[in-house]
Amino acid sequence: MTGKFLIWFGVMALFCGVLAAQQDIIVQYPVGTTVAHGSSIDLGDHPDKAPYNLTIRIQNIGTGTNLVLDTSATNRPCDGGGAVQCNWFITQPATTTLAPSASVDFTMDITPNAKGKWEVWLDVYSDDPDTPKYSVRFFGTAGKEKKDEKCSTAEGSGLSLLALLGVVCALAAGVRLRGSRG
Repeated sequence: MTGKFLIWFGVMALFCGVLAAQQDIIVQYPVGTTVAHGSSIDLGDHPDKAPYNLTIRIQNIGTGTNLVLDTSATNRPCDGGGAVQCNWFITQPATTTLAPSASVDFTMDITPNAKGKWEVWLDVYSDDPDTPKYSVRFFGTAGKEKKDEKCSTAEGSGLSLLALLGVVCALAAGVRLRGSRG
């Protein structure tokens, strides 16, 4: 009897622990479309290196408590990082405490600074127990890519084709010699 009680108690404790640590925060881009934590969004090509002006939403999808955005540093609650070939600027959200079902919008401007591929990560910091740092990667291109960024079979000195022809010739000569001995 004690063993069954301990198993039942363990299952209930696990179930209650899962409910207590539910995720409260989601990020939406474009507004109304939820973006999974850790995902990437391709913003496409801007041939003239024009800025991307993004409106992004943070929402508390929890049902019981307020979601508090972390303002413990000057670059929080929203920050960019890992920028490659772009500049970014974030206008921080107007409020940092979200009641259940509440949301707040903020803007992120991304400007490619060179032709080719670019990327930047957005990090949103909060008191969410499951996802205290919610990250989304934005990427795209700015005009025609540089030659060294393309994958091409035309790269190289052409020696690999000559080496392949040499191997084929050697095999053919070996087959011919073997046939002439028999």
